[in-house]
Amino acid sequence: MTTVPELAPHTQAVSDLLTAAEVLHDIGVKPAGGGWQGTPEQSPFHWYAVVHPLEGTTDGPVADPDADVVRRVQVTVVGITSDQAERGADRVRAALVGARPTVAGRSTEPVGIDQLSQVRPDDTAGPRVFITTDVFTVASTPA
Repeated sequence: MTTVPELAPHTQAVSDLLTAAEVLHDIGVKPAGGGWQGTPEQSPFHWYAVVHPLEGTTDGPVADPDADVVRRVQVTVVGITSDQAERGADRVRAALVGARPTVAGRSTEPVGIDQLSQVRPDDTAGPRVFITTDVFTVASTPA
């Protein structure tokens, strides 16, 4: 039997962990309710996270070389201050690192952290915000 690797369920599993931790986020886009709640710089700003699927790899025994999956996922946290972005990233890490995501039909390893990012300003989308982009690893084998 040959396994066809599916990466999307691994990305969704990361999203599910963030939902359980009540982290405002979405996959690939700014979530509804994130950012400025009215006129920029004159209204509240809700920090948020964006999950970005990165590359994945497969491995496995000779009979099924694509059975084991490793998926890397970047989570970008956006805040109005450096402190807000950093504290948001801390909440994301607390929700993900060491947690066992649920992927149907798969046995998962605890989420690992692959890269910690600096907090940096971003002026590209209007008033300055601060972002951090950590990278996490989700690994699984057939159940």
